[in-house]
Amino acid sequence: MLFLAEQGIGVPILCRDIAHAVGVSEPCVASVLRILAKRGVLESLKGKGGGFALRPEAASLSAYDILQAVSTAPEKQVHCILGQKVCSDLHPCPLHTAWMELQEQQNNLLRGFCLASLIPS
Repeated sequence: MLFLAEQGIGVPILCRDIAHAVGVSEPCVASVLRILAKRGVLESLKGKGGGFALRPEAASLSAYDILQAVSTAPEKQVHCILGQKVCSDLHPCPLHTAWMELQEQQNNLLRGFCLASLIPS
């Protein structure tokens, strides 16, 4: 996302160029790009001059919003830090409350950064 943002809003970049720039395999990058396009964060442009481009509204998305867009797990689904099968607010493990508070602090921190603010000037 940062790489795309650095190229400019609406500027199409080929998947292979993104993969090369960020040092991740093309199939992995393609998978993430398809998810982001399906969720409306990116625009997928076909044909000559095509690629993936940030939609104008993407600049205002928070880091949290972007992570949620690529996440396959529901927002509230959190696995037990101790690996217990049954761990919830009703049946907490010894670290459940602290872990949930830490998760919320992390989410709040990520909500405080929009994509535009993460792009170096």
